[in-house]
Amino acid sequence: MEDFRSVIEEIRANKFGIGSLKNNPLAVDMHESIRHLAAELYHKDLHFVMELVQRLLHKFLPCLIVCLWENADDNVYAEGVVPELEFVLVEADIAGAGVDWTLLVLNNEVGFSRANVESLCSIGRSTKKGRRESGYIGEKGIGFKSVFLVTHTQIIISKGYCIRFNDAPTQDTELGYIVPEWADSPTDGELCELFETNESELPNTIIVLPIRQDKVQAMCEQLFELSPRLVLFLNKIDKLSARQIDRSSLIVSKSMVVQRDVTAPSQECAGMVPNNCNYSMVHLSCSKGEAAYHVWKQEFPVEANHEVDHRRDVQTWNMTLAFPLEDYDLDATEPDIYAFLPTKIVAGFPFIINADFFLVSSRDTLRFDSQWNKCILACIPQAFVTAFMFFLRSAEIELPEIGLRDVYRYIPSDKLYVEEFEFVRAIILRQIMAHNAILCDSAVGQHFPLSPGVATDNGVTSAGPGQSSCTFFFCQPALVRTIDPNFRCLLKEAHNAKIQPPKLLTLQRVYIVDEDVQEDYEEVLKTLEVLPFTPDLYILCLGSPNWLMSLPDTLYVELLRSLSKDLIDSDRLKPLPLVKYLDHQNKVTLLAPSDSEAISVYISQKHKDVVILSHWTPIFQRWLSVHFMPNSTVRAAMGASNDTFSLVCRWLKKVANIQQLSVKTYAEKLASICKEMHEKTHDEPSLALGLMHFLLHAIQDGYLLKEDCDSIFSEMPVLDRSGDVYYNFKGPIFLPPSVSKWPKYLLNNTWEEDIVFLSESYLELPAIMADEIGPDCVTQFLRQAVNAKDLFDLTTPLVSSPYLPLEHGNKKPSMVFLDSGGQWSNLRTRRDVPFADSRFYGDLRPLCAILSELGLVTKVEDGAAAAANHIQWLSKTGFFEVQTDTAIRWYRYL
Repeated sequence: MEDFRSVIEEIRANKFGIGSLKNNPLAVDMHESIRHLAAELYHKDLHFVMELVQRLLHKFLPCLIVCLWENADDNVYAEGVVPELEFVLVEADIAGAGVDWTLLVLNNEVGFSRANVESLCSIGRSTKKGRRESGYIGEKGIGFKSVFLVTHTQIIISKGYCIRFNDAPTQDTELGYIVPEWADSPTDGELCELFETNESELPNTIIVLPIRQDKVQAMCEQLFELSPRLVLFLNKIDKLSARQIDRSSLIVSKSMVVQRDVTAPSQECAGMVPNNCNYSMVHLSCSKGEAAYHVWKQEFPVEANHEVDHRRDVQTWNMTLAFPLEDYDLDATEPDIYAFLPTKIVAGFPFIINADFFLVSSRDTLRFDSQWNKCILACIPQAFVTAFMFFLRSAEIELPEIGLRDVYRYIPSDKLYVEEFEFVRAIILRQIMAHNAILCDSAVGQHFPLSPGVATDNGVTSAGPGQSSCTFFFCQPALVRTIDPNFRCLLKEAHNAKIQPPKLLTLQRVYIVDEDVQEDYEEVLKTLEVLPFTPDLYILCLGSPNWLMSLPDTLYVELLRSLSKDLIDSDRLKPLPLVKYLDHQNKVTLLAPSDSEAISVYISQKHKDVVILSHWTPIFQRWLSVHFMPNSTVRAAMGASNDTFSLVCRWLKKVANIQQLSVKTYAEKLASICKEMHEKTHDEPSLALGLMHFLLHAIQDGYLLKEDCDSIFSEMPVLDRSGDVYYNFKGPIFLPPSVSKWPKYLLNNTWEEDIVFLSESYLELPAIMADEIGPDCVTQFLRQAVNAKDLFDLTTPLVSSPYLPLEHGNKKPSMVFLDSGGQWSNLRTRRDVPFADSRFYGDLRPLCAILSELGLVTKVEDGAAAAANHIQWLSKTGFFEVQTDTAIRWYRYL
């Protein structure tokens, strides 16, 4: 067995001359160089904040962790062991260094070798030199010396070694930092007591760092804020933990754990990964939450002209990209450029880049003037595009861990914060634009060029023409278009209803981008120069009459609603057959807005109005050409929402002069036409008659109230029995003969010029009304509409009119005697006064009261005045001498 203590003594004697009589004259200079180098290794505040501690206020902790970590990357672990690095901050002076707090770093590696010890005793002799191809972090051999920023002494206990290093020069060498000495404490027993365990359970490597008093507070605060990303790219550490043990209770008062779990891809997924690439899922968990990444590693050969002198042994570069899952967005304050451990660079990439970059000594940034780094940066676009296309291809096998549409979030669409990386972003975008990288929408019915099972140039299968396949189709950004969301929804629902798509979607000239991609990554698509659907493309879609006619009413209304939002300039829509309406044969057809002057199309204001209007519009078609949009379409618009109906109506009026039409406005239009024709002396009897019947039908079936029609009734044209039309007639209007009594009492030509006798045609109802409305209803309506009367409805002003035919001529009622009971028998024999002849009128005695109301002389006491009036009338008509016996007989009787 190797004598570990003798190894230390050998190094002290052989390397540092301890025990010899002659001191090294360069020892003092070397000591000062090491001190300055260790102090300046991380010379700027915050240079490792992004890597290890969020919002770090001091610089010493990152220095400590990085140097420990760099050396932990050297470590070798037994098979089956989870590589772990643990920090234990103890409120105790474990090493007897006169401090209050001690930091112990525990590592479960197999332990230090002699070569490791010799490296710690050197400056510039890194154990990682010549091992860059394995992804080791350090190469300068100076990192571990930086622990002296927080301690004056460090003790390393590993695999039998118990070594102490001090920052103060030894008396024997006048040299510090790298001169080893054997440490007698802490012993294994003291450590077992501290950790409450036995020696067999102690980790193989323990580093003891007595913390300087001025560094304790920051150490206590910052040790538990380490970023989980620290373990993302390290080869040898899968678990990082920290705990704090207070002196008072010797219990853990603070703790944190960062765990890395790497999941290999499935066999099917692994088969899609190129030979020079590797893919895995990495889950990071800590007390603050979890994070998960797609980790893509790709190998690139180092070409001769890319070599750097001190890295000539490196044959390949390993580029690693970590893509955060959707739920774990990148923190904009954390670095995204790693050289196995984080630099301070926050470039603004939506993914993390890790590569063997050549860094400045402080590890805070890249050397951008390095040819080595320039060549690595030039490899990033290829690695990104390869990974991106892999993610798209993986959708073919529906990997649950890869969200197809989520991968577009990794495209660097925003300008970067660091100008030196802009060329990388530009190349990435240019290469993506050259690939079939944009997912197309398979739910809108568009036809894709390949049949199912045929692969595109990127290996992704596509749906066949006209099919909605469960596979995916991708094409170049130049061939993809974004589309109005409402129009997309319309296409989607039509496709779901098995409706053939518009012709444009079958031509395979342009494709519509996937709905979720458009919704979530609008700025990305703009960056890739994906254009929106132009008005010309929308017009090509709308120029498919078969598609428009096949749309259900709900979808057709949605189409009109989309167009109403100025999707396309209305003037460009005018030549397109676009508006559904019912033609003369009641068939649905399409009207171009430019034809609206020749064909008047209306929307029924109330969808029930179409029932009655559809019956009457053909009857009035020769005078008023009216077509309606289908009732089912109007009903669908009303059923959508009030806003939708109003929006659609306003747009239709603007584009095609399509207005809302109610039963009342239709009647008013008909009345207006009647008036215009009357003014032009072109009265149409059938129009006047039809208007009356239409109003009767509307009121009787509840489409109109009488009050709605008062303005129409006041100027209603009427048709008389001779077929003439009267407009605004001021005299009496008699009901048609078949429902009146006047024909029984008046001669045919009585009052021909003073009264309108309504036509019998009013009672000859159209078939649509005949079964519902009887003569009584017609009579009542005519009385209300035009104040039509019968003979005995006449009021007293007609008493002075001579309208009763007698043998003495037509007489007014006040000059006509009615014999109601024989009281006039002695006077009637000579026929010298006008009596209502019962031989002509029949027995009028039952009507005595009514005739008396009309002015007829029925009472004896009224006879004198009647006789005087009659005699006076006789004298005026040429009878200059009235027979004496007539006058005497009348006056004697009276």
